[in-house]
Amino acid sequence: MLMRALIIFLFFSSTLTFGQDVECDCAKFATGNFYMLVPLENKIDTLYIIRTESEQTEIFGEDYNEKNHVIWLTPCKFILRDFYVTTSKKYHKSDIIIEIIETYRDSFIVKVWAPHRKKLLMTVYVQK
Repeated sequence: MLMRALIIFLFFSSTLTFGQDVECDCAKFATGNFYMLVPLENKIDTLYIIRTESEQTEIFGEDYNEKNHVIWLTPCKFILRDFYVTTSKKYHKSDIIIEIIETYRDSFIVKVWAPHRKKLLMTVYVQK
């Protein structure tokens, strides 16, 4: 009888564990220095990201250095908006929406999309 009760307990506790949502620790990735690996034709290059509470700078090679406003919607979701865009609307057609969906010790996975464009999943790494 005791063995049967133990088996039932283990079964239900394991199904409860698998049914829970993964909790993301987005706060530790809100600001900092990050990088992404970008596949290009015959090689992989690196996009560097420097993010503060309100700005994000992306550096790619010698020719690309882009600054954007960061507008936080939730602790895990934000908008990247071009510095030259002014709007009273919540979203602008050039906005990029980024949502952190999984976090790990030294990286996180984001879902990235823009209005009228398909969603992409990308891995971002912490620059050490």
